Amino acid sequence: MVTANLPAPPRADGLGLPIGVVALPWNLDRRGQGLGSGPEAILGAGLTGWLEAAGCRVDGPHLVELSEDERKQYGAWHKVGVHGAHLAEEVTAMQQRGAFPLALLGDCNGSLGMIAGLQHAGARRLGMVWFDAHADFNTPETTRSGMLGGMPVAVAAGLCLQRLRQGAGVEPPLAMGQIVLAGVRDTDPLEQELVDEHQLASVSTADIKGDQRCLREAMQRLSEECDSIYIHIDLDVLDPVDAPGMNLPVAGGPTSDELAVAIDLCLSFEKSAALGIASYNAPKDEDNRTLGGVYKVIAGGLRGLAGR
Repeated sequence: MVTANLPAPPRADGLGLPIGVVALPWNLDRRGQGLGSGPEAILGAGLTGWLEAAGCRVDGPHLVELSEDERKQYGAWHKVGVHGAHLAEEVTAMQQRGAFPLALLGDCNGSLGMIAGLQHAGARRLGMVWFDAHADFNTPETTRSGMLGGMPVAVAAGLCLQRLRQGAGVEPPLAMGQIVLAGVRDTDPLEQELVDEHQLASVSTADIKGDQRCLREAMQRLSEECDSIYIHIDLDVLDPVDAPGMNLPVAGGPTSDELAVAIDLCLSFEKSAALGIASYNAPKDEDNRTLGGVYKVIAGGLRGLAGR
């Protein structure tokens, strides 16, 4: 068990609902490799005991697995839909048990399962706040890299890969007006054209690092328009100096302390229904600095939930 550089658990004794911990240890079709190792590394640092020490009741942890037959099926992108559907089942069940889903995701494609799970639990008008250095709003026609990890927001919004979206269970697609990009500072040229065309709302890195006025306004608007809100974090939203354990670093992001304050704010809103944390590259994490940051962010979320 890793203990170095982990913050002390906050006091969340007044939390009225259990924390449902679910891990998706998959990066495309690879289990426990690369980014797929991140969820179990976070769990292995003692997350369940840490949450209990904070005064939380814990539902889980639950691990998303594929059957032997599913593992033999052809296509990495296809398997994203398969394990996304399994994640959706876990999230829906947690919601029905009254637990707040805290998901540890191998990569951002896991967001499709989170969205589907909240939809199946009854959120027909679902909002999403996407904390990421990248918009992940590429399509196969606009991408320069060909990475599926650069597309999940576009997939969730119904712009492309309809079979993948439907396989994960996202139906209907997210409304463009109910997506908020937060901390995005690196987009491909054609991707930026799509963001502009569909007028996606955004919260700047400066706002996250500052008074968070725009973030509060975005959360207030989504709370008025939506049944539930999904809060998603790709850890590359953080400044790489503060958090080296990521695959696609982009300078100028918030520190983990600043992000923790932002997540405290987001989860203080009653409509915030789940938190997903993605893309922790444990082998690259010097001195467990990113791991400590993950726990700081979760602590911020607990403070927000406890303060409702």
